[in-house]
Amino acid sequence: MAVPEVFESEYRFCLILWKNEPTSRTKLAKLCNEELGWSRTTTYTVIKQLSDRGCCQKRRLHRFFPRQ
Repeated sequence: MAVPEVFESEYRFCLILWKNEPTSRTKLAKLCNEELGWSRTTTYTVIKQLSDRGCCQKRRLHRFFPRQ
């Protein structure tokens, strides 16, 4: 499987995800607001985009993990 390309902002999001995994999207939105200045909807959009490209995945109780 090819490594998906990510933008710099998505990479910064992934760093937050990796540091706090597993975590909920609500917690990710709060962390991204504090660290990146993102709104909740921006965070949710990035989660959706990265999930669609296979960079992160949702498992059990809406907890998000980096792709294994």
